[in-house]
Amino acid sequence: FRCADIAMYAAKHELRGYAFYRGASDHFTPERLSLQSDLAHAIRSGELALYYQPKISLTDGSLSGFEALLRWMHPKRGMVSPMQFIPLAENTELIHPLTRWVIREALQQVAHWQARGRSVPVAVNISVNNLHDPAFVEDLATMLTESRMPPGLLELEVTESALMNHPELALQRLNQIRALG
Repeated sequence: FRCADIAMYAAKHELRGYAFYRGASDHFTPERLSLQSDLAHAIRSGELALYYQPKISLTDGSLSGFEALLRWMHPKRGMVSPMQFIPLAENTELIHPLTRWVIREALQQVAHWQARGRSVPVAVNISVNNLHDPAFVEDLATMLTESRMPPGLLELEVTESALMNHPELALQRLNQIRALG
């Protein structure tokens, strides 16, 4: 019955008359629940890491900043693909503590570089779910204040297609974020 229910909601979401059950749509398999629990633990215990990919200007080849890329080294599974754990986080409330962790780490790295004479912006991907979170802008302002970094050194990226579900709310949050600098 649970599988049929999942297929029914998939058909409704896809605006089709029917859909077959797909395990990828099932957020409650033992494997996914285990991975979700492990991700919650990883956020608290330091199994996550940020890698910084340089962003190079196409006009003159200069370094224009970095993009923070989240990686997860699981103690038993090894390196877990972001394609596995990011959608999992986005479909649960884990996206909020995960995003806060990423932003704090990125701001610490910016501070580290700035202490060595390099003011380089870092781009962080955020989920549209973060924009729907009423506490996100306030949390972001707190993290910026605590880091003592110029807000312009943190760039937030969100996909345009993700904004289409609630464009008014997303625009309101983006304007609030812009007001932070």
